Amino acid sequence: MNEIEQWLASGRDYALGVALYQQYGNNAALLSLFATPSNFAHKKLVEALSGIAETLRQAAKSAQQARETQAIQNSVAHLSQSLDNETVISIDKQAKSQYAQASFLHGQLRYASNDEERKALAFQILELFDSLSQGFETVDYYKEFGHLPPPPSHEEQQLQALDRAVLEKMRRNLIANISHARAGRKRAENIDVWQQRRAMIERILSQQTPQD
Repeated sequence: MNEIEQWLASGRDYALGVALYQQYGNNAALLSLFATPSNFAHKKLVEALSGIAETLRQAAKSAQQARETQAIQNSVAHLSQSLDNETVISIDKQAKSQYAQASFLHGQLRYASNDEERKALAFQILELFDSLSQGFETVDYYKEFGHLPPPPSHEEQQLQALDRAVLEKMRRNLIANISHARAGRKRAENIDVWQQRRAMIERILSQQTPQD
């Protein structure tokens, strides 16, 4: 909430409102009107600042949309670097298609007729971002190791099927076990296994969307 919105939501002090209009407004006739307090002047002040507040809100939304669009463009540019594997190249093509879809949906947000429609569009955009993120991981792995990542192990597949809360609890228990083993309170030969399982769980958690 910007300072004009705060003013509109509060007691709408006249002197403070005039100061805000002097900062954000540029209509000489209104500035002259506001020089002499009156009920009419106060009403016009509220109208003028309400209009400015809406303009600021739209500007903030446009800036956010521009940042998100740039993020998608950067994502596609990242995927386009050093691709010499057919599978990775197909990921690049898919990402570009997803970028086009996300850009189109992003442009439709401002035309959504209600919150439900806007929410549905936002979820579609988020799903596209999730897919792009998976592409990043594949490409980064390929660039580092020269081959595609191996499929998940049976244990990892089982862990992926668990709820986030269960995985978080398992992670905390593993951290405690590792700490106890290092302190000599548990068998140290299990540390490597616990560390590998912890890393696997943390990788799965990083790929999930936290629940509210």
